[in-house]
Amino acid sequence: MMQFNGLMKGIYWITDWITKLTITNLLWIVFNIPIVFMVLNLLVAETVGQLIAVGITIVALSPFVFFPATTAMFAVVRRWVMGDKEISIVKSYWKYYKENYKRSILMGLILGILWFIYAIDYYYFTVHVNQSLTIVLVIFALLLSVFTVHTISNSVHYDTKLSASFKNAVLITIGSPLLSILISLFNGALVYVSFTHATFLIPFFMGSVIAFISFSAYYTMYLKVEALKQQQQA
Repeated sequence: MMQFNGLMKGIYWITDWITKLTITNLLWIVFNIPIVFMVLNLLVAETVGQLIAVGITIVALSPFVFFPATTAMFAVVRRWVMGDKEISIVKSYWKYYKENYKRSILMGLILGILWFIYAIDYYYFTVHVNQSLTIVLVIFALLLSVFTVHTISNSVHYDTKLSASFKNAVLITIGSPLLSILISLFNGALVYVSFTHATFLIPFFMGSVIAFISFSAYYTMYLKVEALKQQQQA
């Protein structure tokens, strides 16, 4: 009987997490509908001009659509990581979306500019300079992606100025190279698999799983830093 109870408990735990991740990811997709539409156009673009036009549109929309939606998702995931698992996902998501909307736009504008500069550099150096630089640029993209998720994680966890969130994200990205590598590899692999082999992950799990893994890693580092601070004060 105890084994049965243990089995049922395990099944409940799995289905509960699947439900949470799915609902959160679907909310993220719904709030990203303009971006989703443009990404679909990007996939069917036939010329370089179309790719550039759609890409620029996505970059322009991202601060006002993608970053507020993603910040709200990270804020919901933060509650789970910190142990508050019994929350209303829809109400919490909408609450965080409204509260952080203006801050998310500003953060998105800054990060969007960084990604836009990177995209231009990638195109220029790989097409007009030397394709051997591709590996270096890919590594830089992975670091920039980690910096992005750390910035969002810090933004939803600390009530500080945005400049402080950027500073803390830089320190964690550079100060924890192993953590940064693991996050970038996992997130990159998940995005690759989602778009090439398991597209069902995109609407149901991709975003929420990335947010959960990214914030969990950030929070682990945060706890270590806080422990060191307490030791120094003692």
